[in-house]
Parts: sequence; structure tokens; C-alpha cells
Amino acid sequence: MFPLEQPTKEACDNADRVREMAFAFQHSQMLAVAARLGIADLLAEGPLPLTELAKRLECNPQSLARLLRALAAKEVFRLEPDGRYSLTPMAELLRDDTPGSLRATAMLYGGSQFWAAFGVLIDSIRNGQTGFDCAYGTRCYDYFAANQDEGRIFNRSMSETAWWSSNAILDVLDLPETGTVVDLGGSEGMLLAMVLRARPALRGVLYDMPSVVERAPALLASAGVADRCTIIGGDFADAYPQGAECYLIKSVLNGETDARAIDILSRCRAAIAPGGRVLVVDTVLAENTAGLAAAAIDITMLAMTGGKARTSEAFSALFYAAGLRIEEIIPTTLAYHVIVGSSL
Repeated sequence: MFPLEQPTKEACDNADRVREMAFAFQHSQMLAVAARLGIADLLAEGPLPLTELAKRLECNPQSLARLLRALAAKEVFRLEPDGRYSLTPMAELLRDDTPGSLRATAMLYGGSQFWAAFGVLIDSIRNGQTGFDCAYGTRCYDYFAANQDEGRIFNRSMSETAWWSSNAILDVLDLPETGTVVDLGGSEGMLLAMVLRARPALRGVLYDMPSVVERAPALLASAGVADRCTIIGGDFADAYPQGAECYLIKSVLNGETDARAIDILSRCRAAIAPGGRVLVVDTVLAENTAGLAAAAIDITMLAMTGGKARTSEAFSALFYAAGLRIEEIIPTTLAYHVIVGSSL
């Protein structure tokens, strides 16, 4: 229904916000295409004309120009007065070799796997099934482990997220000065590397699937902590490294069902040294409401993993079922909380 009266400014503002949400898929896809093509890497040495970019990228010049124009409107790339294209601060983050690169994140969230999972979100809402499982017939973690190229993008995106969040996490993470910390599901080891750099006398164990930790040696070596870190390829269903003072679990439990989360915590309790602690880094939902970041994480878990974001009460139930108790839940400046647990 379209009334004859002119809309108020408030109505126009609300309509703009709805349209922005509806059109957001365009931005995600444009970023993903630019990242996969490697446009930012080509421009790293300086501006280039469209003809040269199209030639090197093997793209249609007219179509490439339209993509770059749309991205430039969002301050990703710049069209110079002389007609050449150059990098902006946002475009720098799409370079593969820039500190804090988000290239893999752009490729992952604009990739076919996320699109397929969210494309059946209405089915997830209706029947409670995980979108990714419906689209691919397997869990997303198993898919990325079996598909090497896409798995590398997934793992690198996890490292990018860990790099950007590490300072906020380390600011509140109460780590032992000595002993051993086991990073369960630590991907390529980015967070563990930052932990070991902050604690020079601490040793680390990186534990994740063999296909995931294959790139960890180079990352740990570049951080200067490889001599204090052991890398173990394993599965969450296996026995964990025994006797450590601290077990660190970041962005894992919210990606799992309650049953799998309890199993992971139970294995930690069985492995931990007397007096040791389990440190879970994850989003904790406020009761009856959620911030934008927490809500986005929760809906992503519905579409992708079958897990969910949880309240502090829900986490307490998981810990108790695993023979653990929560000592405290510490917020960070980001969407993450640090949940400190110990044996009952």
C-alpha cells in the first residue's frame, strides 16, 4: 500500500536503513570479487590505468570499470584525476601481504559457501536445520577440511579475525606467567602466537585438525615463538594434550551444539592439570536482547555451523554438565567475552 501523503523524515530514514540492509549483499560480493581477483595486490606498487588492470586480470574492461566505480563509491579504491586507479586505506586491507589483511575474510563471506547457506536461511528458520548442512550435505568444518583451497581461505580468515581481536582479548586474559597453554581449535596459531609473545616464559600447544595446522609453522616462526610451541594435529573427538595449566578455546563452543560443546569441555576437564583453568573466548548474549555483532554471530551459527550464541546462564549449564564451574565472565571491548572456568 502506498499512501498519497508524503513520508516524514523519520519514515524516509527508516526506509533508507531497510534498503541498505537489502542491498548489503552487493557490497559483500563486490569485496569478494575484488579480493579474489587480487586487484589490491596489483595496485600495491602504484596506480594503474583501467586497460592495464583489465589486461593483467584478464577481465572485461567495461565490467571491471563498473566494479571499481562501485567500490570507489564506498572508498575502496580511488579513481585519480588522470584516470588511473589507486589504493585507499580500506583497499589496502584487501592486499594479501599487508598487516591486518582482511582479504580472506572478504573472500569467505562473499564466497559461494556462505551464499548457499544463507540462501536457504528461510528453511533453517522453518525447520531448525543448519543451512550449510542442507546446501552441502555435510558440516561446514568437514567441508572446509576436505576442500583444500576453500579451507585455506577459511583458516586464513580465522587468523585475520584473531589478529584484529587479540589485543582486546589479551587485555583481559589472565594467563599464567609460566607453564603450558593449549590452544584448542587454534587454527593457524595466530592467537597463540600473540599469547606467547605476551608471556615470554610460557610454552604453547596448538591443537587443531591436521589440514588446518599445516600453515602454523610459518606463522609461529614469523612471530618468533616457534621454539616454544608444539603443533598437534587432531580432532575435538580425540583425547587432548594432557597436564597443561591452561586450555584456551576461542570461537569454538558457539559453533557447536550443546552436546558437542559439553564433550569438548569434558575432555578439557579430564586433561587439565590440578588447579588449572579453562579459558573460553566467545560471544555471550545478554538476556532478552543482543547487540548487532552478537546477533550477527548468532545468525551466522544458525546458517553455517549448527551452533548458537549463548547467554551466561546457558554457558554455566554447559560448564556444569562438563564438571566445571565458571569463576567469572569478563567482557572485552569487542563482541567477545572471556569465560574463566575450573574443575568443580
